[in-house]
Amino acid sequence: MSTTVKMVFLSAAIPLALFQAEARAVIIHSSDVTPLQDYLDYAQLFPSVGYLTGERSEGDFFAGSGVLIDPNWVLTAAHVILDADLTPRFESYGFGLSDDYWLSRGEFKAQGDVFVHPDYRRLSGGFDLALIRFDTPYRSAEPAVRTGANPSTGDDLTLVGYGLPGTHADGYIEELRGKRLAGINTVRARSFGRDTLWSQFYFPGSDLFNPLGGQGTYGDSGGGSFIERNGRFELAAISNSVSLTPGSSFPSDDTFSTKVYNHRVWIDATLAAYRIPEPAGLMTVLIAITCARVAIRYKGFAE
Repeated sequence: MSTTVKMVFLSAAIPLALFQAEARAVIIHSSDVTPLQDYLDYAQLFPSVGYLTGERSEGDFFAGSGVLIDPNWVLTAAHVILDADLTPRFESYGFGLSDDYWLSRGEFKAQGDVFVHPDYRRLSGGFDLALIRFDTPYRSAEPAVRTGANPSTGDDLTLVGYGLPGTHADGYIEELRGKRLAGINTVRARSFGRDTLWSQFYFPGSDLFNPLGGQGTYGDSGGGSFIERNGRFELAAISNSVSLTPGSSFPSDDTFSTKVYNHRVWIDATLAAYRIPEPAGLMTVLIAITCARVAIRYKGFAE
């Protein structure tokens, strides 16, 4: 029996100051299963995940999520950057590191240079990745470590982002607005399409239930999916879409993410080709001054 899965983008152009209180989302267990603070505490383990903003003439908008993978570079989803017709969604993009951007933008930088994967065409076609470079490095968090191998079926993934927070039972949860959240789901299929991980959120009663269970939702696009290996969390994928509950506009329990390891060559090549030069250290400056003086003296002797 074949199953048709409808996928939708996780990003949404929502003004930073206009998060809709009536919005509904599904991302975590209800509070009678897991206290909300447990999710917030868990998210503290992923400081490299930040929020993206887009600028238009009418102001700044929340654009989605992203992951710091180098002091000057952020990895996100291509569809956060481009509309369906492959034109830019915003005039420029910014990135901030904050536990709660509603209260504070934290370490925020604007006007990043964008590099969309050259093979990206549409959500279902794979290659849903983009890089954003900033002229000055981020200092408030260490960049995420990229994984050296793809996750396998049955592995736990931690999804981290700034999506609209809510539950099946409670709907939208106002007190979680603008906060970084993290939730665990399980890899259901290692390959769903060319380069996509398919993972699932399990409810109480399932053998795979996790008290910190969570899934992607609107606003999580570009956020990270992490796997724990050898005592550390490694970035395995970038969130891009969810399936919908039949007859509803709400996400169900499936999340789809683009594998980072599959695109390591493009990521490394882009970072190397467009890397921001490191500021010269004191010793380098002293050596340069000394060489310049020697060159001037030599020129004088030659004349």
